[in-house]
Amino acid sequence: MFSATKILTATAISFVLFASCGHSDTGEAEARKLLTEAQTALENGDAKLSLSLLDSLDSRFAKYVSVRRDGINLRARAQERYFLREIEMADSLAAVLAVRVDSIKNTRLRWVNEPMEGYYIAEGSELPPTGVEGRLTPEGEFFMVSSLQGHSISHTAVSLSDGTGKSARSADVAYDGEANRRSGANERIYFAGEGIDTVGHFAFENRRGPLTLSFEGNTVYSRPLTAGELENLATVYEYAWSLRQMKVAALRHESLERKLDIARQQVARTTPDKSASSDNQR
Repeated sequence: MFSATKILTATAISFVLFASCGHSDTGEAEARKLLTEAQTALENGDAKLSLSLLDSLDSRFAKYVSVRRDGINLRARAQERYFLREIEMADSLAAVLAVRVDSIKNTRLRWVNEPMEGYYIAEGSELPPTGVEGRLTPEGEFFMVSSLQGHSISHTAVSLSDGTGKSARSADVAYDGEANRRSGANERIYFAGEGIDTVGHFAFENRRGPLTLSFEGNTVYSRPLTAGELENLATVYEYAWSLRQMKVAALRHESLERKLDIARQQVARTTPDKSASSDNQR
């Protein structure tokens, strides 16, 4: 009876160990399969997929250190390929944006001299007594001026709407005698920064119109936005947006170059020295 119990216990332990080893072998095989798929993806030119498969390998099979170690060089080479492609895309976008910026500046904008500081507006644009005008600083930053005459409502904001429920509103600019000026029945506000960016973007996205312009203060005064006002807003905003995206692309290029350099260093560190291996075999 005692011997039978011992035999049964030993058999159970052996079964557990066998099952555990079998599961371990299966897990390592799956990990190796992921590694092979990542290698194949890179060979086929899909560095992004290769990196995604390597991420899965690290997260799902963290305990198989030897398999993950074999993927270190592969990851570095995939990153190198991926960053090179991203740099190409960033540079291509920057080139397209540069052509657009030059085209707009040379054919659709005109410079207005002012005693304090000049600005750019769209060709043919002129600020009406009651209306709005988009402008660009010498550095290409978008801002807007609103002018309201004969309607003393102490307006602090403006908005655009398309008649279907979609609209964009500026930030409020409180009366201060500078950015928000009043003289009798004449009111003028200079909007700048993020507080007016939404209005410029809305005009750009809806440049075919029609749109309604509203001055918001103690009450609201509205009228149709003229085709000239809309074209001016859309044009100067497009220029400012394109210029910002060029700067973003340039910063991304610099960031990717640093990442590429790190990846290349990793490739160099983890690539086996074939000459050293040959010397050892002699």
